[in-house]
Amino acid sequence: SIFGITSVISMIVAGWISDHSQWPRHIWAAIFMAIFTPTIVGFTLIPHGNLALLYFWTGAMGVGAFMFSTITNELSVEVAPSDQRGTVSGFINAFNQVGSFIAPVILGQILATTGSYVSSYLIISVFPIIAVVAFAICS
Repeated sequence: SIFGITSVISMIVAGWISDHSQWPRHIWAAIFMAIFTPTIVGFTLIPHGNLALLYFWTGAMGVGAFMFSTITNELSVEVAPSDQRGTVSGFINAFNQVGSFIAPVILGQILATTGSYVSSYLIISVFPIIAVVAFAICS
Protein backbone atom coordinates (compact mmCIF):
# COMPACT_ATOMS: atom_id res chain seq x y z
CA SER A 1 0.00 0.00 0.00
CA ILE A 2 2.81 2.41 0.83
CA PHE A 3 4.46 1.75 -2.53
CA GLY A 4 1.19 2.45 -4.37
CA ILE A 5 0.29 5.57 -2.41
CA THR A 6 3.71 7.17 -2.87
CA SER A 7 3.75 6.30 -6.57
CA VAL A 8 0.38 7.97 -7.20
CA ILE A 9 1.28 11.09 -5.22
CA SER A 10 4.72 11.33 -6.87
CA MET A 11 3.26 11.28 -10.38
CA ILE A 12 1.07 14.28 -9.57
CA VAL A 13 3.96 16.11 -7.88
CA ALA A 14 6.21 15.41 -10.89
CA GLY A 15 3.65 16.93 -13.25
CA TRP A 16 3.27 20.00 -11.06
CA ILE A 17 7.04 20.49 -10.80
CA SER A 18 7.44 20.11 -14.55
CA ASP A 19 4.62 22.56 -15.28
CA HIS A 20 6.08 25.22 -12.96
CA SER A 21 9.73 24.93 -13.93
CA GLN A 22 11.79 26.58 -16.63
CA TRP A 23 13.85 23.42 -17.08
CA PRO A 24 13.16 21.17 -20.07
CA ARG A 25 11.01 18.11 -19.40
CA HIS A 26 13.71 15.67 -20.48
CA ILE A 27 15.95 17.02 -17.71
CA TRP A 28 13.16 16.46 -15.18
CA ALA A 29 12.65 12.97 -16.58
CA ALA A 30 16.37 12.29 -16.01
CA ILE A 31 16.27 13.71 -12.49
CA PHE A 32 13.16 11.74 -11.55
CA MET A 33 14.54 8.53 -13.07
CA ALA A 34 17.80 9.10 -11.18
CA ILE A 35 15.82 8.75 -7.96
CA PHE A 36 15.01 5.14 -8.83
CA THR A 37 18.49 3.60 -8.54
CA PRO A 38 19.25 4.80 -5.01
CA THR A 39 15.78 3.74 -3.87
CA ILE A 40 16.37 0.22 -5.21
CA VAL A 41 19.76 0.10 -3.49
CA GLY A 42 18.31 1.47 -0.25
CA PHE A 43 15.50 -1.09 -0.31
CA THR A 44 18.00 -3.85 -1.04
CA LEU A 45 20.27 -3.02 1.87
CA ILE A 46 17.62 -2.70 4.62
CA PRO A 47 18.94 -4.42 7.74
CA HIS A 48 16.90 -7.52 8.59
CA GLY A 49 14.06 -6.75 10.96
CA ASN A 50 14.10 -2.95 10.62
CA LEU A 51 10.42 -2.28 9.94
CA ALA A 52 10.76 1.53 9.93
CA LEU A 53 13.38 1.40 7.15
CA LEU A 54 11.29 -1.15 5.26
CA TYR A 55 8.35 1.30 5.24
CA PHE A 56 10.58 4.22 4.28
CA TRP A 57 12.36 2.48 1.41
CA THR A 58 9.14 0.88 0.15
CA GLY A 59 7.62 4.37 -0.15
CA ALA A 60 10.79 5.72 -1.71
CA MET A 61 10.73 2.94 -4.30
CA GLY A 62 7.15 3.92 -5.19
CA VAL A 63 8.44 7.41 -5.92
CA GLY A 64 11.45 6.15 -7.84
CA ALA A 65 9.48 3.63 -9.87
CA PHE A 66 6.76 5.98 -11.09
CA MET A 67 7.63 9.66 -10.68
CA PHE A 68 9.30 9.85 -14.09
CA SER A 69 6.32 8.32 -15.94
CA THR A 70 4.27 11.52 -15.88
CA ILE A 71 7.07 13.34 -17.67
CA THR A 72 7.78 10.60 -20.21
CA ASN A 73 4.08 10.50 -21.08
CA GLU A 74 4.08 14.27 -21.60
CA LEU A 75 7.29 14.24 -23.65
CA SER A 76 5.88 11.56 -25.93
CA VAL A 77 2.65 13.43 -26.56
CA GLU A 78 4.53 16.71 -27.18
CA VAL A 79 6.54 15.21 -30.06
CA ALA A 80 3.70 13.19 -31.59
CA PRO A 81 1.78 14.53 -34.58
CA SER A 82 -1.48 16.05 -33.38
CA ASP A 83 -3.58 13.39 -35.10
CA GLN A 84 -1.66 10.57 -33.36
CA ARG A 85 -1.35 11.81 -29.77
CA GLY A 86 -3.94 9.43 -28.39
CA THR A 87 -2.25 6.46 -30.05
CA VAL A 88 1.17 7.56 -28.79
CA SER A 89 -0.20 8.02 -25.28
CA GLY A 90 -1.72 4.55 -25.44
CA PHE A 91 1.57 3.01 -26.55
CA ILE A 92 3.50 4.80 -23.80
CA ASN A 93 1.05 3.61 -21.16
CA ALA A 94 1.20 0.06 -22.58
CA PHE A 95 5.01 0.21 -22.57
CA ASN A 96 4.98 1.32 -18.92
CA GLN A 97 2.63 -1.54 -18.00
CA VAL A 98 4.76 -4.08 -19.86
CA GLY A 99 7.74 -2.83 -17.87
CA SER A 100 5.77 -3.30 -14.66
CA PHE A 101 5.24 -6.98 -15.34
CA ILE A 102 8.55 -7.74 -17.08
CA ALA A 103 10.73 -6.25 -14.32
CA PRO A 104 9.66 -8.88 -11.73
CA VAL A 105 10.19 -11.63 -14.32
CA ILE A 106 13.72 -10.37 -15.02
CA LEU A 107 14.35 -9.98 -11.30
CA GLY A 108 13.17 -13.56 -10.76
CA GLN A 109 15.48 -14.86 -13.48
CA ILE A 110 18.43 -12.99 -12.00
CA LEU A 111 17.52 -14.34 -8.56
CA ALA A 112 17.34 -17.88 -9.93
CA THR A 113 20.77 -17.40 -11.50
CA THR A 114 22.53 -15.68 -8.60
CA GLY A 115 20.64 -17.15 -5.66
CA SER A 116 20.93 -13.75 -3.97
CA TYR A 117 18.23 -11.13 -3.47
CA VAL A 118 20.87 -8.49 -2.82
CA SER A 119 22.80 -9.26 -6.01
CA SER A 120 19.58 -9.43 -8.02
CA TYR A 121 18.31 -6.03 -6.86
CA LEU A 122 21.72 -4.43 -7.31
CA ILE A 123 21.87 -5.71 -10.89
CA ILE A 124 18.35 -4.37 -11.55
CA SER A 125 19.37 -0.99 -10.10
CA VAL A 126 21.67 -0.42 -13.08
CA PHE A 127 18.82 -0.17 -15.58
CA PRO A 128 17.47 3.21 -14.39
CA ILE A 129 20.98 4.64 -14.76
CA ILE A 130 20.88 3.71 -18.45
CA ALA A 131 17.56 5.58 -18.76
CA VAL A 132 19.04 8.62 -16.97
CA VAL A 133 21.82 8.80 -19.54
CA ALA A 134 19.30 8.52 -22.38
CA PHE A 135 17.11 11.29 -20.94
CA ALA A 136 20.09 13.52 -20.22
CA ILE A 137 21.47 13.37 -23.77
CA CYS A 138 18.10 13.95 -25.45
CA SER A 139 17.51 17.44 -26.69
